[in-house]
Amino acid sequence: MTIHRISSYVIVRDATTQGDPITGFNALDLTVAVPDSQTSFSYTVLNPNPGDLPEVDINSNDLLTAISGISFEELTTDTTLEAFIGEVSWGAGNTTQVMVLEFFGDDEDVSIVVRLGGTPLPSIASIADFEAFENSITNVGAITSGPFAPGANIPFASLPNTTTLADNQILGTDSSDELSGTAGNDLIYTGRNDGEDTVVASAGDDYIVLTGSTAGNFYYFNYEDLAGPITVNIDADWAIASVNKGGLGTDTYIDLFRAANYDTGDGVWFDGTASDDVFNINLDDRTWIGLFGGEGDDTFNITDGNIVRLAFYDGNTGVNVNLNTGVIQDGLGGTDTLNHDANSDARIEIETDNNNDTIVGSDRNERFILGAGTDSLNAGGGWDVLRYDRRGVDSVEFNLFAGTATGMWDGMAFNHSISNVEEVRGSREGNDRMLGNGSDNRFEGRGGNDTMNGFAGNDTLDGGDGNDLFLGGLGDDRMYGRAGNDIWRMGSGTDFFDGGDGIDLVEIRLSNFNLSASDVVEVNLETGDSGVVGNPNLRDTLVNVENVTVIGGNDTHLTGSNAANVLISGFGDDLLEGGGGFDRLFANAGQDTIFGGNGNDSLGGNDGNDRLWGGDGNDLIFGGNGHDTAGGGNNDDRIFGGNGNDSLLGGGGNDFMRGGSQHDTLSGDAGNDTLYGENGFDTLLGGQGNDTLNGGGWGDFLDGGNNNDLILGEAGNDTMLGGAGNDTMDGGSSHDSINGGGGNDSLEGGFGFDTLIGSWGDDTMNGGGGNDRIEFGPGNDQATGGLGADTFVFGTDAGSSNTLFDLTVGTGDRLQLDDALWTGSHGPLTASEVLSTFGSNVGGDFVLTFDGGQTLTLDGDAGFFQHWLIDII
Repeated sequence: MTIHRISSYVIVRDATTQGDPITGFNALDLTVAVPDSQTSFSYTVLNPNPGDLPEVDINSNDLLTAISGISFEELTTDTTLEAFIGEVSWGAGNTTQVMVLEFFGDDEDVSIVVRLGGTPLPSIASIADFEAFENSITNVGAITSGPFAPGANIPFASLPNTTTLADNQILGTDSSDELSGTAGNDLIYTGRNDGEDTVVASAGDDYIVLTGSTAGNFYYFNYEDLAGPITVNIDADWAIASVNKGGLGTDTYIDLFRAANYDTGDGVWFDGTASDDVFNINLDDRTWIGLFGGEGDDTFNITDGNIVRLAFYDGNTGVNVNLNTGVIQDGLGGTDTLNHDANSDARIEIETDNNNDTIVGSDRNERFILGAGTDSLNAGGGWDVLRYDRRGVDSVEFNLFAGTATGMWDGMAFNHSISNVEEVRGSREGNDRMLGNGSDNRFEGRGGNDTMNGFAGNDTLDGGDGNDLFLGGLGDDRMYGRAGNDIWRMGSGTDFFDGGDGIDLVEIRLSNFNLSASDVVEVNLETGDSGVVGNPNLRDTLVNVENVTVIGGNDTHLTGSNAANVLISGFGDDLLEGGGGFDRLFANAGQDTIFGGNGNDSLGGNDGNDRLWGGDGNDLIFGGNGHDTAGGGNNDDRIFGGNGNDSLLGGGGNDFMRGGSQHDTLSGDAGNDTLYGENGFDTLLGGQGNDTLNGGGWGDFLDGGNNNDLILGEAGNDTMLGGAGNDTMDGGSSHDSINGGGGNDSLEGGFGFDTLIGSWGDDTMNGGGGNDRIEFGPGNDQATGGLGADTFVFGTDAGSSNTLFDLTVGTGDRLQLDDALWTGSHGPLTASEVLSTFGSNVGGDFVLTFDGGQTLTLDGDAGFFQHWLIDII
């Protein structure tokens, strides 16, 4: 590999101003790297441009072309390159053959002028000199003959002011490499990496090419084994990136500025020698460079840049840094000097080691990385950052008000005395405790479950990953939860909280605010607006918050979002609205109103006379203590009234309801519902659908409504209505009234003195234990008295085929017959006459068939003659 270093002039013009005035000039080297076999180049004319230099196409197999420290590949990412070769007549009969490489951009154009031959150009050292040369030009045109004519092979070595170097080529990979130069001249291609490339410096005029670096690629350049001293020259204004190694040669870096930029790299690092090194740094915004001078009295001249880290470690004693004076005792026995340009925007970052260090900042914005040991930091004026986001830090607890920071670093304790620090970064993964002061602070928790409290001032708190706790202080604060399940305990002021990813909670302790009894607090997670109604000084903005908890007695209005929310109100008369997610809404004491909205929600009223409405979705509703009104809405809901006289409405869907203690009203409405009255005098209304009603204790009213219902009275004197449909009804214990209503019903009296009414449909009735009353109704009914002295009532509204199974002698059973069954045609009859007139034996049964078509069969009682068991009514 052969490198040709060709002297050239670089002219920068303002492309946005008429006339394209010159704004910059410098004499820089044009570098061309070619295979050893290529010793020359040629060109063909693309556009003759009469009266000007012809545009040409240069024929060369160059592997690398760069001007100073920037490659043509990098230059042409936002410019267009055109080449021109011709001759220029100037001054008093002078003619010079030149090559001009033009880079046309949106804001500025860059011209590279190379002399190929002819009369040497005049001495040009400034913009004025170049303009004077331009003004002396008398003619411009093509080269028609001679060694520089189109198609001629032009030897690189023939070009004036050209240095030719034979280089060894060293190629890196796209992984993390360590590349060491040879004793000769090297051309080192680092390539990309998956973390960090290391280049170990050597003797020779070396080229280190960083072209193609991408975001996340870091590059480390190690000069510590050279005798030194070295001078590092980094100047972004003219793309100069070189290291002068004295008698060992000069290294040239190509596209170092790309690698140092955050968008196309991750930064660069230089390790100096044990001698007195000099670092001259002038970088752009969004760049990062680290410098370690090592032993010796080093000098750092910082003209401009973004972040410039000066590292001091491996020392035998503590580091003493004074950024006001620029004098640094480096801990290695040397006294370093920092010269930071007064107009520079570069931010100096000081990194020390694990000794006991003393650092004094200046009035500029600076950053500091300490270590284990007992360190003292007075950051001075400006906005200063203290960083614990380093490998080896377990966790940190700092208090800016007290001026202390403690923790473990690399297994060793640290105890830092700090002052005038505005911003702190916590450990990478530890659980940090971060406390501010009265100033405007910024904290970054990074990983771990961190606790942050800015106290007074307008603070910015960034929790990073982990489940973080934010303690709101005074002032207008901005808080960012990031990943994890975070909690913000709301403070005073006008605050902003972004919970980020995870399930995040805002906790509002009303006692922290100077509220009157009439103040109302509202939180709307859909709009993000929250605070005290009517008080612009106590308004906050919430983003990406899922849950809210209120502690205190003022009335609150909590509104959820489309996410799954948990809203818990305090002890006032509160309004909770769930929104579109699967929400859990719980009120404490007070007369509360809760709307679940869409989704499968859980609602809890707790103490007080509450109103709870589930809305759409399969909801779970708890009324709690107090006289509550609860409605499930659509879908399949579960509703529990709790203590108090509650009113529960199932709505659409298959609902499950329990009234709880005291006297409740439960209405199933549409759907196949299950209703439990439990204790108290309850009213259970099944509504539409195949419902199950269970009265529980005490005397209840149960109405199955339409469709086929299961109705259980349980304990207490219950009144039960089957309604339409084929119902199954059981009175349970105590004295019940059971009416089957329409449909073919099954009625069971249970224990107690029950009344069973067949009503419409073909009903089956069983009195069970106790002295029961059983009435045959329209339809063909079957009746069994069961134990006890039962009374069966049969009248004109009875059906055509009824059966009585156990009219038993000696048990007190009675059969009451309505004389309207025969008085119209037979007149008054005695019981005996009724048996003889209307009775007949059919098989083993005794059948009474009346003139109206009503038939009563006494099952198994053929030859029945016990007329004394019959009452005429």
